[in-house]
Amino acid sequence: MPGNYFIINPAAGHGRAGRFWEAMSAPALRLVPGSSFSLTARHGHAAELARAAALAGADRIIAVGGDGTFCEALEGVLGDPEAARRSPALGAVPAG
Repeated sequence: MPGNYFIINPAAGHGRAGRFWEAMSAPALRLVPGSSFSLTARHGHAAELARAAALAGADRIIAVGGDGTFCEALEGVLGDPEAARRSPALGAVPAG
């Protein structure tokens, strides 16, 4: 999974992040080739998704949501030695 991987928490900001992603997903995926994304479904899911993306070889992991979404993504990568060793760039789109 080289490229960009967006993790979106649609519940962040009382649904604001989900609405933001609905409006921005098509332009973002078109303007940033090689991108894929997943929506979180529960607490802790962003960590699972980020860990899996890092292990699959994502170059960049971008969390779309609030500070909790970003912290979970960070924990998912740094909490696994192999995922951390691959050291993908981590970014945040504040939408929570």
